[in-house]
Amino acid sequence: MSSDKKVIAVLGSTGLQGGSVVSSLLAEGTFAVRALTRNANSDAAANLKAAGAEVVSADLEDVESLKKAFRGAYGVFGVTAKSRDHETQHGKNIVDAAEAEGIKHLIWSTLDDTSNANLHVFHFASKAAVDKYIQTKKVPTTLLFTSVYFNNLTKFGVRVFHIRIDFADVFDCRSRPVVEEGRRNLKVDIPIPSDVLLPSYDASETGEWVKNILKNPNEWIGKRAEAYGSSYTPVELVEALKKKTAKSVVLNKVTHEQFHSKEYRDVIGDELWLNNKYVIEKGLIRDAKLSKRANPNAANLEQYIAKDEALKAFL
Repeated sequence: MSSDKKVIAVLGSTGLQGGSVVSSLLAEGTFAVRALTRNANSDAAANLKAAGAEVVSADLEDVESLKKAFRGAYGVFGVTAKSRDHETQHGKNIVDAAEAEGIKHLIWSTLDDTSNANLHVFHFASKAAVDKYIQTKKVPTTLLFTSVYFNNLTKFGVRVFHIRIDFADVFDCRSRPVVEEGRRNLKVDIPIPSDVLLPSYDASETGEWVKNILKNPNEWIGKRAEAYGSSYTPVELVEALKKKTAKSVVLNKVTHEQFHSKEYRDVIGDELWLNNKYVIEKGLIRDAKLSKRANPNAANLEQYIAKDEALKAFL
């Protein structure tokens, strides 16, 4: 690793956001990358090392391990995974370690403060609590507000976003299973009313925002940044998918009345229901111009559909 490059310590380096930051920084070359992971001996860690990153063990539960991992670094990309009991403390540990080690630029991946809507969505609230904690500390920080992931379409399960392949009448009971291509459908489940806009982005592009923010500290330190690609309703998503496939694409539409029923809330679970209630009532407001300042080439929905290999496999 070149000693004349400023080091950026990247948390969540084997995840979607952190992994994107590692890739973008390595590809651009201005900074040296220190990829932080709980298990520096894993296959994922070996891949990071092979790509050119320094790989260091770090535990979000242990401030001392974070201090050691941050030592000598110029900047830190901080992100935490959903954890009802620990996410806020993990974020505070990142901030404390960054302050102790004199980090010059922390980029903290965060979400809206839902308390303003009298809702407690824990994975929003836990990050918002860290935002407030940062204000009490002397750590030069950029708050990066992310959006709904386009990637949810294929990476996560039915309760978030889901595309499932439906084989109608595929069994010929007299012989063997047969797939009839003409009767193959894509069914899309999005647990929110079908006319609600979802501000979204490709989380695998997170590193492009982070790279450009790090390269322009005078513009971004102490400021809010946003990662945003485009907005769409579930109906608009299905129309976009139809343009890319000859298969039938069917949306399992959700009405406002259905969404607000106790039965529906029980099915999708409290956390997701509250998350989506916030989007319905307050909207996940994102500023396209602000986002483009840090990443002018962010993919919109149509561009994401055209490029994402996992999604193209469905289509």
